[in-house]
Amino acid sequence: MYFILSSRFTDDSQVLWRTAVHRGWKVGRAHKWSAPADLLPDDEVCIYGEPLLVEKLASDLSLTITNPVDDWLTRLPERYVRRFIGYGQLSDARKLKGRWFVKPASSKSFEPRVYEDVKELPDPALLEGSLPVLWSEPVT
Repeated sequence: MYFILSSRFTDDSQVLWRTAVHRGWKVGRAHKWSAPADLLPDDEVCIYGEPLLVEKLASDLSLTITNPVDDWLTRLPERYVRRFIGYGQLSDARKLKGRWFVKPASSKSFEPRVYEDVKELPDPALLEGSLPVLWSEPVT
């Protein structure tokens, strides 16, 4: 497996890099929006990066992009996530009581963060209630 990372060094990419190396994968970074030079034509490829970079590399390498379903986090065993994670529509999240971490399930339509009160969520006049979202207990 060849794991291609963005040229940006983030905390997430460093953890993923170490994990891939530990698993015995070849790892390279995409510089100037190009696949690493040591990528071989028959290498299996996994790409992690910003959406535009992933789309560009996938096109260059004739790969199909796959995305998880919006509620994939809710399907993980609780022993891994160590908290309740809910999935539904923004209108459902607006009915929650108390302090919650809320994020769009797959878009970047509003800021994912801990909302002290769901009244702080984007106004219904700005975002439709049907928008898929995830919510969870804040991590401390």
